[in-house]
Amino acid sequence: MCLMNDMNEILLSNHLAVSETTVAGKRLPNLIDAPPDSNKILRASKVAVIGCGAIGRSIALHFARLNIRKLWLVDKKKIKKESLLTHAVVPQEISMPKATNLGRLVKTISPETRVFAYDGPVEMLDLMSFGDADLVILATDNLNAEIMVGQRCLWRPICLSGLRIFPCGMAGFKPANKVCLRGWRSE
Repeated sequence: MCLMNDMNEILLSNHLAVSETTVAGKRLPNLIDAPPDSNKILRASKVAVIGCGAIGRSIALHFARLNIRKLWLVDKKKIKKESLLTHAVVPQEISMPKATNLGRLVKTISPETRVFAYDGPVEMLDLMSFGDADLVILATDNLNAEIMVGQRCLWRPICLSGLRIFPCGMAGFKPANKVCLRGWRSE
């Protein structure tokens, strides 16, 4: 098995991006029990999103609006015509790779965020491809990918979170440990 050593960094190619870094700080609500420097903590965060479908895309776009420092996006699939029913995409995006497409949108929203995209299976990535992530979010429907990412994160002091889609269509969110985003506690 050949492992990929690095992901492609998405670079901004136009000047129409949202560039005010203070917007998130002004609009970010005061979070209950959040430290006084919560905006600073969020802006320094490094997040990996595995799975860029409807849920992963939404999560990544929320992180983009928080202007986080670094974001990794991984998905082996392309946008299909059926994706128009569940994903926040337009017809012009059909046949585009999900991770790269989302990476370009994230970079437009948050030009200061370093964005890396990989349009292949997470199992093919080098172990350290998203090695310094503070948070890894599993938003995939691929059990093998979830197992591989979980094994990679066992030895690292990060917060690994998984999303589950139940047969009734409801999503569940379960943090794997109690300490997330450098000191924020989830109950």
